[in-house]
Amino acid sequence: MTIKKKRLITKKLNSLKKAYIMATENKKYESHSFKSFLEQYHVVIPMVQRDYAQGRTTDDVNRVRNRFLDAIKTYLVKSEDDNDVMKMDFIYGEKEQVWSTTVANKLEKIIVTPLDGQQRLTTLYLLHWYAAKKCSIDERHYKFLNNFTYDIRPSSRDFCAHLMKYTPDWSITLKKQLVDQNWFMGEWHNDPTIIGMLVMLDSINDKFGNIANLWDILTKELANEKGRIIFYFLPLSENGLSDELYIKMNSRGKKLTAFEHLSMKTCMKKTQMKQER
Repeated sequence: MTIKKKRLITKKLNSLKKAYIMATENKKYESHSFKSFLEQYHVVIPMVQRDYAQGRTTDDVNRVRNRFLDAIKTYLVKSEDDNDVMKMDFIYGEKEQVWSTTVANKLEKIIVTPLDGQQRLTTLYLLHWYAAKKCSIDERHYKFLNNFTYDIRPSSRDFCAHLMKYTPDWSITLKKQLVDQNWFMGEWHNDPTIIGMLVMLDSINDKFGNIANLWDILTKELANEKGRIIFYFLPLSENGLSDELYIKMNSRGKKLTAFEHLSMKTCMKKTQMKQER
């Protein structure tokens, strides 16, 4: 990479950082664990979003994925009396209230459509699914995962629905057994989100397979936070923000955007800094 190109990338990244800081200063936001977020909202990844990218197999994404999972694991293996948490920064999105058509003034649900944070949310969804299945958790305790789905393609949405009902065989890789199921459609091999999820699930199994009480660690509330891993949800319209910036930064494409790398690297940098103290 030439010096000129490096300077252009640095300039663009600094511009994104500035926009990120300006968008979050003096705004109202909510602190959530993934569990508390899905218990309060129904999360739908909208069509405007790119496909799930953290499961891609390029050298760059492989490196980012491994470092991101390592950073998560660092927090999950902390002692019970350590209340330090991993903060995954901001999730931006819109909220929509859905009212009952049969009962007057009854709020059925609140739908959140993330315009930034899809990659992190999807990884957390897959990690919680893995933990629930690996630890043989009763369905009643992980039914909140049904409140997460994709609207990018019907195939991605259908895959998530089948995944929730599936009980894995831990003697073979998750990707291999899932693609062999009779409900796994042949054309799903062409869905980048589904293929990315399969890659991520195997990576999660490699990283977290030796943590016996993974589900309890992920979902347990701490003394000062809602969970070991938290993020901040910032509703755009409630804070007078436009979705234009976030749509531009998350337009569908082949590579992770600089902003997506920034979000994940910020989490990993904070982890590294705490370890060095």
